[in-house]
Amino acid sequence: MGLLASVALAACSDDSGASNGELDEVSVTVSHWPTSGYSATYMVGQEKGFFEEEGIALEGIVPGAGGGTTVRSITSGDLDFGEVSTTGLVQATMAGAPLVGIATSAGSIADLVWVAKEDSSFDSFEDFCGDGVWGITAPGSNSEALTALMAQEAGMRPDCVNTVATGDLAAGLVLVRSGEVDASILTEPLLTTELAKGDLKPVAEAVEYLPNFIQVVTVASQKIIDEDPELVQRFVNALGASQDFIRENPEEAGAIFAEEAGVDEETGVEIMTRLAADERFFTQELTVEGLTSTINGMEVLGHYDGDPIAWDQLIDQQFLPEESRIDLSELPGYEG
Repeated sequence: MGLLASVALAACSDDSGASNGELDEVSVTVSHWPTSGYSATYMVGQEKGFFEEEGIALEGIVPGAGGGTTVRSITSGDLDFGEVSTTGLVQATMAGAPLVGIATSAGSIADLVWVAKEDSSFDSFEDFCGDGVWGITAPGSNSEALTALMAQEAGMRPDCVNTVATGDLAAGLVLVRSGEVDASILTEPLLTTELAKGDLKPVAEAVEYLPNFIQVVTVASQKIIDEDPELVQRFVNALGASQDFIRENPEEAGAIFAEEAGVDEETGVEIMTRLAADERFFTQELTVEGLTSTINGMEVLGHYDGDPIAWDQLIDQQFLPEESRIDLSELPGYEG
């Protein structure tokens, strides 16, 4: 999942980061913009002036392709900041990409829910062990990794769940309603709008099984960290202020989100209120548990075999407050 930002740098000479009152122009590409829940961080940051307060002009937000495209765009030097899945960060860094995680963007998977038809006999994830058809988006996807990890947490054999790749979220929704699969994954705002129609029900909330799974991390190129760490700090500060506001003011944030995401205000407020209630969703704090879950997911999918991980190169915590930092040596495969 990707958020990228390319930066046209202005000279920085004072504490605000702006020179002669000018703002550093930063253009951002957000994966699944403007409907992903974490898109709200940028919407609110713009609307409430948090980027401007840090001497940054957020100029233009366009949807990003995410995945490998996200990683390549940053590591090629075309773009400086990004937002990728934690798995994508680990895989890219282990492959030698000069990509560095600097904060969490969505520290929870509270927006990922599997749904079934309202009249289905399936009421929980455990019901699918040995029965039914469980939809994932694609082999090797986050939804496949989450399914395996959820099975472990529930004390089930991962292979007891019959998974089928459905394609994107909308395609999975069609297959559920046609009866070709018994459950498929949804995220916001599709989750809230489709459940409101009354013919679907939630059967498994991923966060109930994996409360600390870090969904998305903010990353930067090593080049921008080396050349302009002060700009990186201000960018992180603006995102953090926006996340704080959403947690403290979910109704106002929901109204802002609704306008940008193209949903009615009541739906936007419902979505932001639910996500903000999860203290891990809108946060920049890294956690040992969240990063460990990522490695566990990679391991069950055969993408990690226990090789050493240079976490000190993969994660740079200098832009986070002291109390938000973790001991990297506690992470799986740690190699300083």
